[in-house]
Amino acid sequence: MRRGALVILGLCTLWLPVYAILFHFWLPWAAANDQPSRPFPFEMFIAVHGLTLADGLALFFFYRDHLRRNMRVDDKVRRVWEIALLFGAFVTMPIYFFKYIVPERN
Repeated sequence: MRRGALVILGLCTLWLPVYAILFHFWLPWAAANDQPSRPFPFEMFIAVHGLTLADGLALFFFYRDHLRRNMRVDDKVRRVWEIALLFGAFVTMPIYFFKYIVPERN
């Protein structure tokens, strides 16, 4: 994988846990502060949320495909990774990225 593609993949992968943390802090604050002067429009939040969901779905299919083609992973471990990707994607994807994709570059 080229360096530019690796950087973009890494940023998209790391965006998921960052967004999850920001979302869980912003949502209670936004519900408690029902004021017309919000730091950014609600429509912008919906757009970012939708793009993040699309990013997560695309990354899920990328990582699943990469996992199935990766010969360095044992079959039993591969099943565990698939289940982890399905149920804990925003935590599992960065771990898989740094464990299997970044070392391929070196």
